[in-house]
Amino acid sequence: MKGIIEYATSLFDEPTIARMAEHYLRVLAAAPGGATLRELGAHADAPRGPIERLLAERCSELLGREVGVMQNFFHLGGTSRLALTLMAHVQEDFDLDLPVRLIFERPSVARLAEAVRALAGAGPDQQPTVVEEQRA
Repeated sequence: MKGIIEYATSLFDEPTIARMAEHYLRVLAAAPGGATLRELGAHADAPRGPIERLLAERCSELLGREVGVMQNFFHLGGTSRLALTLMAHVQEDFDLDLPVRLIFERPSVARLAEAVRALAGAGPDQQPTVVEEQRA
């Protein structure tokens, strides 16, 4: 599969363009032959690894809808109160002391997962330990 990205250079700064290109390349790399654009988008927004899966699950529970890893928590209806609840769950799940401001600075599952990995001292190929709990 091949593709072209076209954009107005005046609308984006270089870091944003780099992130868009990285995301696009990830979509193309994961694309099965003959996939539609809708299928590609859904695949690219799916959680990659246990941290993203758990964070997406937590966001989905709070928002009452499915959440993709690249979607903005607040654009999907997240509020400050829900953000506080989310961060309380994340702190418990990973047994980390995380600043609440992280969800405001990194409002997507993918970006929040990066912060969790970094604060847990896990490298890019490692995953922090998830504290297992019995859910009622």
